[in-house]
Amino acid sequence: MSIPIVALAVLAHGVVGAGSPWKAGRTTESWADRSYIVKLPKAVEKPDAKLPLVMLLHGFSGSAEAIEAYSGFGGMNDTEGFILVAPQGLGRPAGWNCGFINLGKAGTDDVSFLSKLMDKVSADLPVDPSRIYVAGHSNGAMMANVLGGLRPDKIAAIACVAGVIGVGKTNPKLMAEPKGPVSVLHIHGTNDQIVGYSTSAAALLSGVGAKDAVKWWASQTGIESKGVEEKLKGYDSLTYSNGSTTVKLLSLTGWSHDWPVSQRSPINGAKTIWDFFKANPKRPAVIDPKLPPIPATPVAAPR
Repeated sequence: MSIPIVALAVLAHGVVGAGSPWKAGRTTESWADRSYIVKLPKAVEKPDAKLPLVMLLHGFSGSAEAIEAYSGFGGMNDTEGFILVAPQGLGRPAGWNCGFINLGKAGTDDVSFLSKLMDKVSADLPVDPSRIYVAGHSNGAMMANVLGGLRPDKIAAIACVAGVIGVGKTNPKLMAEPKGPVSVLHIHGTNDQIVGYSTSAAALLSGVGAKDAVKWWASQTGIESKGVEEKLKGYDSLTYSNGSTTVKLLSLTGWSHDWPVSQRSPINGAKTIWDFFKANPKRPAVIDPKLPPIPATPVAAPR
């Protein structure tokens, strides 16, 4: 049975305002003719709770219910104590209109809807404003990139599994330049045949390669340091950081388009993402006054 968010508050103590007004539970909400899942952890019942918020975005032809289940986030939010919100895309099949690629219902402004939904949920629920995060898979990862660039005032970090920042092999159409710094985690399988790991990969959709994407994010975010590469068991890590903002790529060797959760995967996707989120709350920007401003540099497709 679906229990509205306000009802969860009333059920907790009979009257909103007596102790904690919230009760742990899962509900499907409707707002602006759209639907989204909300899961409140047990930690929400503590007085004066201020909890992290994770917005989770499904891929093309997916659903909020499906990604809640297969990603592992649905079973993690209670133990880790964060609020989970999983919106539903529109269209048949369902998807998201990201601007640089539109896979949702024609004419739908998904960017505006998700941005406003983030504001609404943050106002309605006991959310810590320094710990608001967005994670997505495939088309949902593309939207996570867009939201991270659009709302660095709100979002501390994003995580993108098997997504891109732009499509097209030559002169790719890119997402808009970010409006401020945000920490970014990209996870991509090197054998992804749906959304190519590199521009030259044989895949259904080709765009800006994974390494070029994090290099672009680092430049746009004002990170001057060179990327630090590390070879690990089953995957490679590439990290850019300036102390306040981190941009990281995990390249999963031989991995496909799937969300990394099975025993065959070198990482647990949800755990890896949540660890990244925990390490990257919203912090004041670190600016070296000796450094000149960094011009924005577009990503060129490899020749």
